Parts: sequence; C-alpha cells; structure tokens
Amino acid sequence: MRFIIIRNFNDSKMLINIVRNLLGVNIKIKEENDYIIVYHEYKNDEDIIRILNSLSEDLMTSFISYISSDFDETKLASELEVILPIFVNNEIPAGVYNFKSLLLQKPIIHNRREVLNYILDSTGVGEDFIRGFAENDLNVSKASKAMFIHRNTMIYKLDKLKEISGFDLRVFIDAYILYMLIQ
Repeated sequence: MRFIIIRNFNDSKMLINIVRNLLGVNIKIKEENDYIIVYHEYKNDEDIIRILNSLSEDLMTSFISYISSDFDETKLASELEVILPIFVNNEIPAGVYNFKSLLLQKPIIHNRREVLNYILDSTGVGEDFIRGFAENDLNVSKASKAMFIHRNTMIYKLDKLKEISGFDLRVFIDAYILYMLIQ
C-alpha cells in the first residue's frame, strides 16, 4: 500500500470522486481540512504522475501532490509522519513530488532530525559517514583513506544505504540532500 497526498484544490468532493474513478475501488481516502490522502496499490509512479497531471489539467487548477516512496508498509506510517509537516505547512510550487524532489524544494526543513532519522533507520550509516564521504568529493578511495575505513567496508555501507533508504551517496543530488540534513 502506498499513498498520495493532494492539497490546494477547490472542491474536495469532486476531486475525491474523480480520484476514485481514475484509481479504482481498491483505494482508501482520508480527508483532512487542507489535504486528502489517497491510499492505493499502484506500483508505477509514471502512471500516477500522468494521472495527477491530467487531473490538474482537466480541473484547470494547479494543486500540489506527493507520491509516497515504494518502501514496505512498515515504513508507510513513518514516511507520512515525516512528510506531512514539510508538505502541508510550507509553500511549495504546484506539481507532483516524491520524497527527494520534495526535500529539494525546501531549503529549510524544520523537522530535519526526524527526516534524517527516517532515512538512516536500519542502514548502519551515521552523520559522520555522510559528512566524511561528502567532504571527500564523493570519492570512495579518498573518503575511505580519510576516514580510516577499508574501501570494501565503505562500498558495503554505501550499498546498504542505497538498498534500504533509496539514497545513493555516490549520486550528487542524494549526497546534497543528506549533507544538508546533517548541517
């Protein structure tokens, strides 16, 4: 199960009816004052993005939507808890966002400690590792020497971080997000 959060819409009842028609009956919708959360089973983000963009065009309104990551269901509640303060209480341009693109929209994240803990949970990677790798130009050999970590251990930790969190420190954008969160 995944979720979509939608906010900045005019008519919630009409939006909910359209979403039900587009996504089918295997969805659950939770309506709040400023946003709705749609729980769904779709796996293909491209289809969801196409549906949301089409919906925005058809309704002739710009709204902001967030597509949850494809983490397992045990992390679903944690992701929602971490994302809601960023998504709901901030000015974000209209569009469709995922976890990384939403974090890139916000230069100041007030719950950054919670976001960082959510990302690093069960990865075995800490702030010193992220700082050391980023400050050594995202270079495995250079960072492993500077941090006194065997090169293979460094690669193992990088791979584990990517596998569990979806963040790859060897990719500039991912490293930038994580580095900004530890500052």
